[in-house]
Amino acid sequence: MAPDRAASLGDLSTAAVVGATLCVFERSLPYAAGVAVAFFALRLLADLAEAAIGDYADHALSGLLVLAATGYAQF
Repeated sequence: MAPDRAASLGDLSTAAVVGATLCVFERSLPYAAGVAVAFFALRLLADLAEAAIGDYADHALSGLLVLAATGYAQF
C-alpha cells in the first residue's frame, strides 16, 4: 500500500523547490540538499501513513511532529 507514482513525483518536485529556494537564500548547497531530502522523507512518510491508516493520518503525523518539536523546544 504505497503511494502512487504521481504523488511521489509531486512530492519530489516540491522537495526540489524547497531545496532550490533554500539554496538561493542560504547559499549553502549541502544545507539545502539536506533539508530537501528531509522534506521529501517527511512527505513520503505522511503518504505512507495515509495509505496504511486512512484519511487524515498525514495530518495526525504532522500534529504529532509539531507537538514533539514544541516539547523539545521547552527543554
